[in-house]
Amino acid sequence: MTAHRHFRPGTLLAACGLLLTLLVSGLAGGSLGSAPIHASTASSASVAESVLPAAARGWHPSDGPDADVRIWIDEGAIRFRVEANLAFADAMLDVPREFEDHLDEVEREPLVKALFAAYREHNRVTVDGVQIDPVLGDWRVLDALEEFIPLFPLNGARALTRIRIEYEYPLLGTPRYVSLVWGLYPVDTVARLGPDGPKVAINAQLNAGGFDYPVQFTEGEPEYIWHGELPTADEVFLPVPAAAQEHEPVEPPLGGLALGVAVSALGALGLRRKRRLWPAVTLGLGLAVLVLTGLEYRAAQSADEPLQPAEALAVFEPLHENIYRAFRFDDESRIYDALARSVDGELLERLYQQVYRSLVNEEEGGAVSRVEALRRIDSQVDSIGELDDGRRGFTVTTRWQVDGAVIHWGHAHRRTQEYGARYTVAENPAGAETGAGWRIVSSEILDQQIVSATPGLEEEIGETGGPATVAPASREL
Repeated sequence: MTAHRHFRPGTLLAACGLLLTLLVSGLAGGSLGSAPIHASTASSASVAESVLPAAARGWHPSDGPDADVRIWIDEGAIRFRVEANLAFADAMLDVPREFEDHLDEVEREPLVKALFAAYREHNRVTVDGVQIDPVLGDWRVLDALEEFIPLFPLNGARALTRIRIEYEYPLLGTPRYVSLVWGLYPVDTVARLGPDGPKVAINAQLNAGGFDYPVQFTEGEPEYIWHGELPTADEVFLPVPAAAQEHEPVEPPLGGLALGVAVSALGALGLRRKRRLWPAVTLGLGLAVLVLTGLEYRAAQSADEPLQPAEALAVFEPLHENIYRAFRFDDESRIYDALARSVDGELLERLYQQVYRSLVNEEEGGAVSRVEALRRIDSQVDSIGELDDGRRGFTVTTRWQVDGAVIHWGHAHRRTQEYGARYTVAENPAGAETGAGWRIVSSEILDQQIVSATPGLEEEIGETGGPATVAPASREL
């Protein structure tokens, strides 16, 4: 029987919380109390540094049958890009060639056609109950570099030679639901358990409506069902307490105080003359006026009191986590809008550019970075006051851990990294470009350390099989 996993984006997000896309970092300082806070934009550390460069070191093709699967659900088609190594093709097909560890030019097209025929036969896409046939698109073969072959003792060049095939399932409209079935599972030869060993699991990346979903196909659970509804902003992002409205200075209620004193004095005078009923009532009314006037004045004053540390943390923590959640999108405008819910100023532009560069790398077949969990270790408010630009704000020093994964070639390399950082948060006025409310405006990484990591190669395997260039993290955030 085919196993079914019915996926509803809103339900998953509510249940799972954080599945991050990038790991985010730090902010800047100021003085305690009501003195101005100096928001720093010069000293900062990169958001991309907290996940992409750190986690990307270590991904590589497996020294066995391996496939990297990317899926896009668009209005006009469901697009697949499958990048399988030669070991995967050999495990699934019987296509003869002259040399076992080399694919000659004349042998490439027949192998591509055979692989596509296997994808068409064993994989299935059903849209709203109707099965659709795929159409072959572009393809290319990426050869291994000889200097890396010794790093793969089991399969050598067969592990590093990659066959990339793009194909699509045409659509007539926007689907309500899509069933995806993957049916090709070679034996995991890396496990060294022989022909009866475990089968390879296929870790895929699905994008629908500009939103990313990690998908795993296994021989026991080969089907994944995507339902057409997309999560709303309220389902994706944590709520952030609204900024308190500013009030005019509260004048002491002199009229109420005077009335209370006068009535109380009248009642006291009556008691001195030994009258029993009305003086007692009058004195009671006077005291009641004084008490109520005082309570009203106190309540009015409390609206203008500075933000308390507990309130500041209640603002900062969801802002910080929502930055991570913004990276679940891969549509440019939606990412920018999502980041603008938490970040403002130059920090917003720099962060967006870093994320955009990572998306270009992913679209071209590079490694995909994902955040799987975030754990807050400690947070404390350093200062609450007025920023240099006149806005209310505060600084927070926080420490947290992030579990991240770099997914490439159908498998993931995981690492847990711990960060310490200082953040500055400011209150945007009504009419601000990114909207009214609290926003993170600057950051500063204080320290970072690797807690645990999946062992992997020191070198990264790039587009042609050689070392990939991972740009050094900038110190902008």
